[in-house]
Amino acid sequence: MFSAVGLQDIKARHLFFYIFLHFMLRMFSLIATKIEIYASSMQQDVLLHYVEKEMAEMASTMDIDYFDNPKYYDAFETVKKDIYTILGAVYDCISIISFGISIGCCLTVLSSISMTYTLIILVAVLPVTISEYNYTKKIYLWGLDHVREERQMQYLYRTVTERTYAQEIRLYRIGNYLLKKYHNLWKIYFLEKRNTLRMRAIWNFTLSIFPEIFSAAALLNIGNLILKGKCTIGDFSLYNGLLIQIVSALNGTVASVMGLYEKKLKINHFSEFKSLVQTNCPSGKRILTEPVHIQCCNMSFRYPGTKDYILKNISFSLKQGKKLCIVGENGAGKTTIVKLLLRFYLPNKGEILINDIPIKEYDIQSLRNGFSCFFQKSSNFA
Repeated sequence: MFSAVGLQDIKARHLFFYIFLHFMLRMFSLIATKIEIYASSMQQDVLLHYVEKEMAEMASTMDIDYFDNPKYYDAFETVKKDIYTILGAVYDCISIISFGISIGCCLTVLSSISMTYTLIILVAVLPVTISEYNYTKKIYLWGLDHVREERQMQYLYRTVTERTYAQEIRLYRIGNYLLKKYHNLWKIYFLEKRNTLRMRAIWNFTLSIFPEIFSAAALLNIGNLILKGKCTIGDFSLYNGLLIQIVSALNGTVASVMGLYEKKLKINHFSEFKSLVQTNCPSGKRILTEPVHIQCCNMSFRYPGTKDYILKNISFSLKQGKKLCIVGENGAGKTTIVKLLLRFYLPNKGEILINDIPIKEYDIQSLRNGFSCFFQKSSNFA
């Protein structure tokens, strides 16, 4: 038999062991937190560089058609905006794992009281999960359908606030006109979006009540066990905290899963757009080195997605050393002719000959090296 002093020493050693174990767990948690902060910062930088590099490569190789076509340009602007939100996907995954561990620990303890209530609480979260799934997809698709309105509002805002237009706005006194146009667009956009978000909030609140109801029922059951002497007040406090924690963790899991699902929709949209990007003007193999003689033979052209021809049955000839002036009103197709000569597009009808050879047989870069252009809207590079 142990003496009183020996038993006290054993208890002291046990106390020291548990305090030391608690201290080591705290140190482990502290180290893990610092590693997580460092790794997440590095991961975000690496991932950000990767997605920006992907976007830059795609943008630099896209045919000019994608910038001239409003449909594709809207999609491209959405992809550029969405790509940055993908960076949070890793955080959502970590959150889901973290919430999963919390839920698992809570369920282990709660199942000792009643497995039925535990399963019911889990099932009660399904309706709000399904509702969130549907509304997450609905809101994202709604956003895709209203990219043009967003771009119009951004354009008006930039026009009013940037230095480029400051002189003209004051000279022609159009500031109030632009602001009114901006506000009217925003009001229509906001009201439609608000209706969708309001319905989402109503359904989310209504369906989130079910887990709370079953948690209250579980507490009533525990209270009844206390009255019968099968549980203590301490048990009630423990299980009440566990129920609050499990409901909170379940809601957090739903939010993280829906955040991950939204990012998956954006990644899918990026992949779909990337698959659409292709070279509509395949490059030839012939290298342009000799003096240039240009012939346009019954050339007609209309921009993709439009019905009207901007050029119709245009013919002219231009030899090396000669000068040709093409005059016409805005929209007559003067710049379009230059775009066709640079192989940004191919004519719909007729053909362009360079030194009596169809233009499509030339290597695109070799062809463009033979031209020097100064466009109406020139870009200055810093």
